[in-house]
Amino acid sequence: MIEALLAGSLLALVVFILSGILIFGQESSRIAGDSQRATALAEEGLEAVRSMSEASFSSLTAGPHGLAVSGGKWQFLGTQDYPEIFTRSLIISDLDANTKAVTSTVSWAASSQRNGSISLTSRFTNWRRIGSPVMGNWASTTVAAGYNATLNGRVVRVSGNYAYVGLVSGANNFKVFDISSPATPSLVGQTTVAGNINDMEVSGNYVYVASTDNTNEMRIVDVTTKTAPTLRGSYQAAGYGDGLSVDVIGTTVYLGRAPSAILGQNEFYIIDAASSTAPALLGSLNLIDSVFDIQVSFDSYAYLATSGNTSELNILNVSNPAVISSVGTFNIVGSNTGRNAWSVAIFDSNTDGIEDRAIVARTAEGRLWPFNVSNPASPSLIISPNGYTVPGIGAANITYLELFNSNKYLALATNAATAEVVIVDITTLASPTVLSTTNIAGASNFAAEGLAYAAGVDRLLTVGTRIATNNYSLVIIKPN
Repeated sequence: MIEALLAGSLLALVVFILSGILIFGQESSRIAGDSQRATALAEEGLEAVRSMSEASFSSLTAGPHGLAVSGGKWQFLGTQDYPEIFTRSLIISDLDANTKAVTSTVSWAASSQRNGSISLTSRFTNWRRIGSPVMGNWASTTVAAGYNATLNGRVVRVSGNYAYVGLVSGANNFKVFDISSPATPSLVGQTTVAGNINDMEVSGNYVYVASTDNTNEMRIVDVTTKTAPTLRGSYQAAGYGDGLSVDVIGTTVYLGRAPSAILGQNEFYIIDAASSTAPALLGSLNLIDSVFDIQVSFDSYAYLATSGNTSELNILNVSNPAVISSVGTFNIVGSNTGRNAWSVAIFDSNTDGIEDRAIVARTAEGRLWPFNVSNPASPSLIISPNGYTVPGIGAANITYLELFNSNKYLALATNAATAEVVIVDITTLASPTVLSTTNIAGASNFAAEGLAYAAGVDRLLTVGTRIATNNYSLVIIKPN
């Protein structure tokens, strides 16, 4: 009798174990299948946008979108759509007047304990417009207009017909300008962001701000209504390091900071801003150095300009935000090994959609260093170790780099007394040449801090230190 009970119990246990293995295997197969289906739906979303862009590029408006089919054609409907068990949302952001970044995100309930999410990003260009650009003669320039504020300018960004200007701390230090008539820029909206605004990036209807506010190093400003910009969410990083730099791809924000007085606090953060009112940390990395500029490539590498004496250029793999790693660095020697790298620009030199060139500028040197970064793990100089000495600016600070004209021109923001904005022709990156310089005249020197190119009106916008009444905080430069 006992033997029979034991045998029956053992059989039941074996059946239970085998059933569990079968159920687990089925569940694993289901999760894998859902993930594959989600990836296919994300890819379908990007292809739908591609089809719509070819029919009418103007239909790609910034913001979140869902998809629907009408009359056999894709169209936007709502802010998301719901194929099968999934939720799909397409986030479109303006990179410039003729280029859009699109992130296709598909989410679903992977199990009762966790959710799944797949995001794919691509870039779309208005080739009809690019094919015959309205480009003036940038070999000669003129200060066309400006706006005078009581605060010094730090950063300017352009999206469509609007320019967003960040100033140092003070009332209404975030300003929105209508630049559709660039000879007469019009202030249409403003609000106050705590601390100095050090950097900003635009994605969709939001501007992401890096500031010196120790309780909100990253701020999100909703600019859906240009006349009434509104503060939404914020992120407080541990410690007391100032927010110095920011970049954004879709709704993923990359924040760079100064080192904190508290050892062990991180300087690089990746933040999920899908909820504009409740951004959440995805991952961070301790670099020890200040991160003065960030440019994130479409193959998920972050290019940092830092204060590191042996790693002024630091390249991070950010494909998995939970496991960020430094994959490549470069020690710039120049005239002094102690100079900080202040700005970095990246671009695609062979039209394959992946950035493979980087340019770095440092403080108090007046030089540029172009790199081949086709292998991010091994950046290599395209020019001599001493870099390219920009004629006419001496040992000036080069505080910002702005690419335009299909990456053939590079504009520099400097503090040189008679050449605050310099345009360099980088068509041949191994031998760049100065195309023009702009002297922003006034009672004393204007130090340019930030730059942005407005493709829709073919203008360069710069902001900087306001030393005298005759010096604008926002300056608009036109080609002659």
